Amino acid sequence: MKLFNCILILLISLTTTISAQTKKELEETYKDANSYFYFEDYEEAVALYLQVYKHQPNNSNLNYRIGFCYLNIPGSKQKAINHLQKAAANTTRIYNEESILETRAPIDAIFYLGNAYFVNNQIDKALEEYKRFAEITKGKGQWNIDYLNHQVSTAKNSSNVQKNPINYLQVNLGEKINDRFANYNAIISGDGKTLAYTTKRRFYQAVFVSTLNSNGEWDTPKNITLDLQVDGNCSTLSLSYDGNELYLYKDDNHNGNIYVSRFKNGKWAPMTILNKNINSEYYETHASVSSDGKYLFFTSNRKGGYGDLDIYVSERSSGDNWGIARNLGSSINTSFNENTPFLTNDGSLLYFSSEGHNNIGGYDVFISQLNSKGEWSTPINIGYPINTTDDDLFFQPIGNGAKGLISIFDNDGFGEQDICEVELFIPKFMKNIVSTTSYSDRTSDRNYKRIVIDTLNEAN
Repeated sequence: MKLFNCILILLISLTTTISAQTKKELEETYKDANSYFYFEDYEEAVALYLQVYKHQPNNSNLNYRIGFCYLNIPGSKQKAINHLQKAAANTTRIYNEESILETRAPIDAIFYLGNAYFVNNQIDKALEEYKRFAEITKGKGQWNIDYLNHQVSTAKNSSNVQKNPINYLQVNLGEKINDRFANYNAIISGDGKTLAYTTKRRFYQAVFVSTLNSNGEWDTPKNITLDLQVDGNCSTLSLSYDGNELYLYKDDNHNGNIYVSRFKNGKWAPMTILNKNINSEYYETHASVSSDGKYLFFTSNRKGGYGDLDIYVSERSSGDNWGIARNLGSSINTSFNENTPFLTNDGSLLYFSSEGHNNIGGYDVFISQLNSKGEWSTPINIGYPINTTDDDLFFQPIGNGAKGLISIFDNDGFGEQDICEVELFIPKFMKNIVSTTSYSDRTSDRNYKRIVIDTLNEAN
């Protein structure tokens, strides 16, 4: 009997010790996850939160953070709904975000559940959550009511726009370019002979370059990441007209900067940072060079803009000497974010993504035309389904803009994210109208993914 009691006491003591160790380990894991969360490294954060989630699946605060992370990870946003549903069912105004003992979610969870529904094109459910959030926060003065109203009006606009899809042809660039990884930020030189893009490998982002051969096909891409001598990760932004200048983005200790590399003597030179007229103490996220090499269009959240990220332009005097940046003004920039600007070869059209114009959800791709006075016209949304309720960024126009490169998430594709060429059949590019049978012999090819034909052009 004494032996039994001793064993029982030992087991209870051991269980208590293990439980204490597990609790301490979970607290440390949660703190580490929070660190990644605050620096917006959501993929690292969610991996750690999920370790804690195994032990606390009903913790609304944990579900809120996991859902928020998924909402900010491209290709994973559909996973956000389930977690945010759990979070939104148990909210509080008195919220301790630092403590693992906090089991309730902030009331913000309701708003982000609305966003999760919206980005996954469940618009009616999104509007219900926005309405619920508005009622709960009415008169509290804790939320940006303009942003909430923007989401509501955008969701309603999206329902209407989706009733009139545009005509377009989408062609996957194929498995030579698209491997099993995420392939994105595809750029092409103005002469159409050089293609570059970023691939997200397991432990790093790789930069690949391919050239057009004499048969009009892309050669096997080369990984030039080592040539660039990048310390950390970088991603492709734009190519010069001749394909010999490659502009890149790099996050330097949470301060985004623009770099350039040049093709010399058969290889790419180590990338170098652009001058202080381009790179500031704030975030610069994108840059593209005009076909004549004289102008650089870039985005920055520096002070003095109209919103957070604004589009600026700088003129080159020589080499890497870029002049003082000029904001493109209120016709382009809004109180929200603008990003990924590209100029067509003839310089007449500006393609860019924005959250603040006539949107249908998140970032949408817009076109603006330069008039004879040097002014940019009111931007036009290029339409659904090129633009979706999710973020649509980085539309690289080809030539004078009737075609472009985009990256998509496609379960039937070659990788996590595939690079595709799209041809737009919209009023701006009405020279070649197709019928529903024009490409019937080609759509059986796996690379020819989608054709949308509607009545948009019947009156033309």
